[in-house]
Amino acid sequence: MQGMEVAARALAAAGAIRVVVPNAAELWDLHLAPHANEASRQAQLDGFISKMRAVGIRKYDVPLFSAHQMGSCRMGSNARSSVCDARGQCWEVCGLYVADASLFPTASGVNPMITVYALSYMVASGLAQHWRTEQQRIGYREQGGRPVAC
Repeated sequence: MQGMEVAARALAAAGAIRVVVPNAAELWDLHLAPHANEASRQAQLDGFISKMRAVGIRKYDVPLFSAHQMGSCRMGSNARSSVCDARGQCWEVCGLYVADASLFPTASGVNPMITVYALSYMVASGLAQHWRTEQQRIGYREQGGRPVAC
């Protein structure tokens, strides 16, 4: 229960207008007014959490699942047929990298864990090398606390 409560509070603090918590007993669904004042949003959230606590969680009441989104940002050799280049960088957004199953060309049909680890490692290693090279080439600059090379 504590994890769901913390997640609901984090989502609300980030500006969510809807928080849904699945429970086999009932669907907990909070609609937060997007332009309401903070006190009003907090009161809505507190009421939602009180309702969650009152209903509680019984064994096997919370459905858990995992989804591997594969192929939604496919890696490829050109921008016409892919979203990312061979290093995981998006063709259209300099400095935006993808390092998960989204890089697959399509869904694999099997658990992608090892392949995702490999892709993530490849992208992270390439990115680290890229920044080391850029720092040497242009000198380290900072903008908003982040290195800039684009």
